[in-house]
Amino acid sequence: MTCPKLKIWRAICLMEASRYLEALILLDQFQGDSSLYAISRINKLFCYWLQDKPQKTAGVYLELEKLGLNDGTLKALSLFVDTPYYKKKGDKVHLEKEEMSLFHEMIQRVLASRKAAQALDILELIDL
Repeated sequence: MTCPKLKIWRAICLMEASRYLEALILLDQFQGDSSLYAISRINKLFCYWLQDKPQKTAGVYLELEKLGLNDGTLKALSLFVDTPYYKKKGDKVHLEKEEMSLFHEMIQRVLASRKAAQALDILELIDL
């Protein structure tokens, strides 16, 4: 497979088919100098989250923080890990339009993976 974007899409399909190891192998082929490296890491975070691996999910989140992603993207991704954005019980996360786009895509993928209960848990954290 020579098109890097196709690798990302294949990994997404593999995740939705619960073929997580295969997805992770594809995502780990992206190196730091790739223009799709951040996207591969975001998908890796999501892959670990789908497998209910909170420590690995948090580790990838820390990696994404070091990449210098904008605060909005990190805020949207923080909903999938235990971070200071929503540690206080009852705090809601307010997402701007830009962040909502990423969040919307992630929730659609959660639902496609038949994890409605987890989707509801995350939606409870959003300030509507």
